[in-house]
Amino acid sequence: MRLSPTELHSRSDLCRETALVQDLHASDVPCCEIVEIGGRPVLGPVDIDGIEYHALLTRTITGRPAEPCTAHAAAFGKSLAKLHRANIATPEKRSGSKSVRLIKPIFQPVIDELSKAIDGIDLGTQDPSTGICHGDARIGNSIILDGTAILFDFEFAGMNDLASDIATFLWCLLAEPNVDAASTYRSFVGSYRSEYNIVFTQNELKRAYLNKEINNLYFLSAFIRTDRATTLAAINYARDTISFVMSDRFDRYEWG
Repeated sequence: MRLSPTELHSRSDLCRETALVQDLHASDVPCCEIVEIGGRPVLGPVDIDGIEYHALLTRTITGRPAEPCTAHAAAFGKSLAKLHRANIATPEKRSGSKSVRLIKPIFQPVIDELSKAIDGIDLGTQDPSTGICHGDARIGNSIILDGTAILFDFEFAGMNDLASDIATFLWCLLAEPNVDAASTYRSFVGSYRSEYNIVFTQNELKRAYLNKEINNLYFLSAFIRTDRATTLAAINYARDTISFVMSDRFDRYEWG
């Protein structure tokens, strides 16, 4: 069961997520399984410590949490590729909660810097590859069961540029301490491409990586209470992200 604040996701959001996950499961995409109580997969709302939640019911996955290592990254890459290849109808990606686009004024200058950096990255005439995206494709959103990564937490899933999921995986991987990120990413890419041999250019991934940073700042603004020190740390991290993407260090994480 996953509790989701009603401020973050409405009942209709969760019902939409339920329908998508049921379609993915029926299409043999390795993902969590929806269960129902009295014919209802979404329960609530309920009040817990003054916060209102809905509950989305899923069957327990009897495996082990995926970790940022080469073996689990390979399993995750293969499952994510199967998701990206899925040929099912799904609504356009939603913007999320009605408040998700609010931004703390202190974040606006660095968001402008990120946006300017994105505008300076040329995609040429190439159209981005689109499909069903997980929306929060970090390795921790999977359980390893018999060598397969079972995906869960599809709350931000929908149609989007596929590079956004790849960038999220890398963004989260690089935040992990004591991990050989380059080797882990190569393992992820190799396994993904063995299942779905799609090509992403470095410029496509750079833009998606910077967009991930922008989305993180919007999420912090809308849903996370941060003190001044944490807020300033987020701003510094965002500026470091720009420097990283615009340097040759990013090229250590080539797709091909």
